[in-house]
Amino acid sequence: MIFGKDKTYRFHYKGHLTFWAYAKSKYNVNRPKKYAVLFSSWYEGNMAKSFSCTEFDTLDEALEEAKLINKLYSDTPKPVKIYKEIQSRYSSRRIWNDKNNYKWDFSNGGYFWGYVVIDMINQKFIKIINGLRVFGYSLTSKPGLSDYDMFFRGEDEIPQNYEWDERGEYEGWLQFRWGDGKNAIDYVEPPKMERPGVTEIREIYDEATDTYIKRKVRVVYVGWDDPLPKKEKGIIYERPNKEPVIFPGEFGYEGDYSTQELALSKEIDEPTTSSIAEMLGDNNPLLKLLNN
Repeated sequence: MIFGKDKTYRFHYKGHLTFWAYAKSKYNVNRPKKYAVLFSSWYEGNMAKSFSCTEFDTLDEALEEAKLINKLYSDTPKPVKIYKEIQSRYSSRRIWNDKNNYKWDFSNGGYFWGYVVIDMINQKFIKIINGLRVFGYSLTSKPGLSDYDMFFRGEDEIPQNYEWDERGEYEGWLQFRWGDGKNAIDYVEPPKMERPGVTEIREIYDEATDTYIKRKVRVVYVGWDDPLPKKEKGIIYERPNKEPVIFPGEFGYEGDYSTQELALSKEIDEPTTSSIAEMLGDNNPLLKLLNN
């Protein structure tokens, strides 16, 4: 916030530069077009030790590079965290504070390192290991909307000299560009898709309490001659007589068990052959011998 000559506050936020603008000015690294592996090492206070960016034509090549980094740096000594002994404010005894009062010891030759695999085509972070620390920028294993904006925003999407109004304009841009976009002027809330079936109150067995609890459930009734619907999670499928519908692959059945039972009953009703002789019929060789 700056107090202007006209005695009014002028709000602005210089967030127009991307990660690649800094990488170009600091390390002469160009913005990759496809896939890339970024590696950095650093000391305490995000003091950079090294930084590199290697571009690849395919994701498989980038992931192979990531495997190689893991092998090369897996034995790197880790800095040692040394906690400071402090005097308790409320007693005479000295205590160790493990939250804020510590320092890093790099005397063993250790340092921090991390890398990220990025997909510039689909604007995605593929893999982030230990994060990145370079030219004052910090990327963690859980990137936020501002990280997506820093890495993937097009260089021509925002004018180079544009200054954001810090009263929420930049946050609005992040939500519009990388979030759900619900703050867009022309955004229309899509209609909610109604789940199939009907809502009923059922007593459902609860394993935690070993009791039956009344709950609202969604039930789809499937007629005996109706084709099986597409199964959706959280929905109960039953026949008109409350029998559960068994879908193909469940309990070892290849088809709906109700239709299998129907087929089985038809087979039982059909007349069956009672002897081998009757099964062989007139071509029975035994009968031919007797006739001769």
